[in-house]
Amino acid sequence: EGRSTERLNGFFSEDPGIVFPKVYWEATTASVLCMEEMRGIVLARAKPGEISEADRRHIVENGARAVFKQCLEFGFFHADPHPGNLIALPDGRLAFIDCGMTGEIDSRTMRQLADLVSGVVTGDLDRVIGVVAALGDIGPEKLEDRALRADVQAIVSQFQSAPLESLNLGQLLQDFFGALRAHSIRCPADLVFLIKSLTTIESVGRELDPSFDMMKFARPYVER
Repeated sequence: EGRSTERLNGFFSEDPGIVFPKVYWEATTASVLCMEEMRGIVLARAKPGEISEADRRHIVENGARAVFKQCLEFGFFHADPHPGNLIALPDGRLAFIDCGMTGEIDSRTMRQLADLVSGVVTGDLDRVIGVVAALGDIGPEKLEDRALRADVQAIVSQFQSAPLESLNLGQLLQDFFGALRAHSIRCPADLVFLIKSLTTIESVGRELDPSFDMMKFARPYVER
């Protein structure tokens, strides 16, 4: 957990809006992890009106930027960014704590996820099925299964020709891999964590600022 915290802290060392605690290794033992205290408002315990509307918008922007960069740029991410692990600091800054649950995906998998989103948006079933083959490491005979193709087509049809900003990325991935599991195709563990991270931060965003357009904000990260 300490190493993960330090690694994530390094990613955002030049981004003042996103904070991870400093780890004090000289005071850390095998059973005690000593970290910087984050003085602010834990989002899970925030009272109505305690955080201004302007700060809420900044908090959501900072949280979304942090998670999308972790998941889609760095490939190493905090897998449990729920409101109990998020602390609002002055001026709309946001601190992440409890980095004990993290995930990691390589650049190849990130490109496959981009192919998946692109295939869904354009309605390219064969491209989506190709991603299924690559991510699930399954043989060509399984890809011809009519029931599997029908279920994938149903998901693709929901979003066909939809603009990227109208997509709920976390829900899309959740539905997609849920359909694969129904056909006994296993989703890699770190992708489960990635989906959890994206859906959790989207939920936090809707709670804090319902008017915030999460996918419009995420668009440049997905496109890159």
